[in-house]
Amino acid sequence: MRKVLFISILFSFFNVHALNFDGVEFKDTLNKNGKKLVLNGVGKRVVAIFIKPHFSALYLESKSKNAEKIIQSNQAKNVIMHLRIDLSKSQLQGAITDGLKENNVDQVKYRSEIAQLMSMLEDSKKGQRLNIYMDNQRVEIVKGNRKEVIISSTFGNELLKLWIGIPPNKALKKGMLGL
Repeated sequence: MRKVLFISILFSFFNVHALNFDGVEFKDTLNKNGKKLVLNGVGKRVVAIFIKPHFSALYLESKSKNAEKIIQSNQAKNVIMHLRIDLSKSQLQGAITDGLKENNVDQVKYRSEIAQLMSMLEDSKKGQRLNIYMDNQRVEIVKGNRKEVIISSTFGNELLKLWIGIPPNKALKKGMLGL
């Protein structure tokens, strides 16, 4: 009993906090490129009743429930996708292509950014995380030890629409907006 109490006190001293979402942990805050980002919400992508390919967490400099304001804002944003199933490179590319079209993202204007994004995608395994940081200068995509930087002042806002614009399902958007 004393050991449990000691561990509880130790964790509270270090102020370690995380959200446990269906068995997957997401930190309450992230420090990215000198900015402190707070967890806005976590949503689940649902394909069918029992198929949930990923959980995605949205981190912002300041919380918001307004998708349009988040997308248009200059604040730093970070999405963490935690994969719940194996996904092939072509499945990831197809989902992104469909999402960009659904959200009317200008495929010509962002041709080089989209090509760079597609080229860095690879087969992904259950349990892996894709970390996407966006600000008004760049998009950084990290998966494992691999990091890709796309230089663009506006592509990150367009990319964010995949999750909180016209997403593949309402549960994903609603969860990420903390609704």
